[in-house]
Amino acid sequence: MWQVGRGLLSRAAVAWVASAGILGGTQTAPAGESLKAAETKSLSKLEGRVVHAFTGEPLRRARVTLHHESRDPISLVFITGRDGRFAFENLEPGTYSLSAERDGFLGQSYGARKTGGRGVPITVSVGMHLRDLELKLTPHGVISGRVVDDEGEPVPRAAVEVLRAGTGWSGPHEYTNDLGEFRIAGLAPGRYRLRANPNLRLFGGRMVLSQKPEARPPELLATYYPSTTDPALAGTVEVAAGQEVAGITIQLRSGRLYKIEGVVLGVSPEHPAESLEVGVLPRAREGGFTSLPEARVEPTGEFRLAGVPPGAYYVTVGLRHRRPRLLGKTPVEVTDADLEGVVLSIEPLLTVSGVVRVEGGKQRDFAPTHVWLRQVDGLWYGQEPAEVLPDGTFRIQGLLRDKYTVDFSVARSGSYLKALRVGGRELPGWELDLTNAESGVQIELLMGVGTASIEGVATEQDRPAEGAWVMAVPDDARPGRTHRRHTTVADQNGQFQLGSLPPGKYKVYAFDRDTPSLLSDLDKLRPFEAKAAAVTLGEGEHKSVRLAVLPAAELDR
Repeated sequence: MWQVGRGLLSRAAVAWVASAGILGGTQTAPAGESLKAAETKSLSKLEGRVVHAFTGEPLRRARVTLHHESRDPISLVFITGRDGRFAFENLEPGTYSLSAERDGFLGQSYGARKTGGRGVPITVSVGMHLRDLELKLTPHGVISGRVVDDEGEPVPRAAVEVLRAGTGWSGPHEYTNDLGEFRIAGLAPGRYRLRANPNLRLFGGRMVLSQKPEARPPELLATYYPSTTDPALAGTVEVAAGQEVAGITIQLRSGRLYKIEGVVLGVSPEHPAESLEVGVLPRAREGGFTSLPEARVEPTGEFRLAGVPPGAYYVTVGLRHRRPRLLGKTPVEVTDADLEGVVLSIEPLLTVSGVVRVEGGKQRDFAPTHVWLRQVDGLWYGQEPAEVLPDGTFRIQGLLRDKYTVDFSVARSGSYLKALRVGGRELPGWELDLTNAESGVQIELLMGVGTASIEGVATEQDRPAEGAWVMAVPDDARPGRTHRRHTTVADQNGQFQLGSLPPGKYKVYAFDRDTPSLLSDLDKLRPFEAKAAAVTLGEGEHKSVRLAVLPAAELDR
């Protein structure tokens, strides 16, 4: 539901409210007996203002959202007037998140310790009146510059994108104008890499390379700032809060492009050539988009991919515009010559059947609703999650012969994956190796009931650490298993709670700001292990800890 003014609106009325344009200024509510009924008693109130982070001036037309974290989430919206003030009344007790956004500024959550970081949950009790809350909005950062070719001439219609240095995050992208100029806005403070891609025309394999490689003229290649095709050698651009970094020049490198030719085995009435498509995917996955060719399959099974830069790839075959998107793949290396005779086989895809068993016979309440498999190498190909039927059985279809980890979703918290079994044998790390499997694999998921929890207080210089980022890492965690790390943010009193934890041994950390890079790089935690709280949890157990906040800046050293 949405709240406007001092009353509550039904979900059906939201569209009318938005079209009528009444979410603004002093937040005037429409009159009506239904609204008066929602004002039967005064509960809690939260008020404050939105200001410019640098000047402290109030910001008008900022959109302030208060979100109630409940089973039936309620979003409350306020548009500020000239004084930048907002107020939410008649609040039910519970946990809320508060945020604001405005054109030209970066969105900000209340209590976030960095621009764009995770905010502080606000715990509201009956009769509470929180005053003078302040949301400081920072003007967004900008990077502008030019893209030129290897002779210094401007390159129009090149796609320039920003990548967060040290992560797989990719941000906005823009195209250069006729002078080769670009301007990318909406950036938070940080270090970025830039990549310019001039060859979007290569999509669909429309480029024809008829000459031998040594006779082909060099082509402009996707290039990282300042002028390299190797991401490991890319330079970085530092953007401060609200800063425009101008004068950036990306000089494109040139080189020869190559062909990959081969044949697809397994073309049949079930998989006719006209339904198939061959493509290439980089084996080193990176954020952002890539401009790589695709090709249709001839009735003979032959294919020709033109315009492939040097690199390590998977050549893939799959269905065009349908699932499963991948029917086969093979690794290749493109160096300084065309590749011929590449053989792609349409594999007989695997079906994995399974059953979920819940300890204690609580099948209906605590069984997962859906189960799916993730490829260990991170290659995604459009697999649908399998629904778990009332009897606990499920079927996952359309799988390549590969290595997978098991994941699942639950409608009700309280259960956890205790064991993954095949033929009665327990598989360590929940990893399923199907590289040499035959169809008809049977797996069993044993679910334990009675997840545990950790609560506590994060402190900084013996004072409550509002907005501290808390993370519990199981002792058996491994790189790449991000879904086995559990994180939360301390509220305005430094208090936090981590629930739905599988039993086991954990190390619990608190940092002064959110550090998402830790989710995929456990080695960064090693210097801090001695300062973490070691906690052992049994089924259904609840423990409390007190954490001293650690400086996240030391992670980058």
